[in-house]
Amino acid sequence: MSRESIETASEFAFLGLRLEEGIDLNEYGKRFGVDLQAAYRSDLDRLLDAGLIEISGNSLRLTPKGKLFSNEVFAVFV
Repeated sequence: MSRESIETASEFAFLGLRLEEGIDLNEYGKRFGVDLQAAYRSDLDRLLDAGLIEISGNSLRLTPKGKLFSNEVFAVFV
């Protein structure tokens, strides 16, 4: 991905995580041609284990704990 595409993808992730419904994983894949779960597997596993995110269906969202530590989650997508 180009630098501009990476910045746009990061922005999409940041904005999605700020919403209750979270990031639509299918929409992310369509827009950026990247499977977010595959691309960030180890980071997402760490965040899941820490209880900061949850993945349900096609959505990735912050947990209540993740909202308190959102900067740690956002850092993955920078």
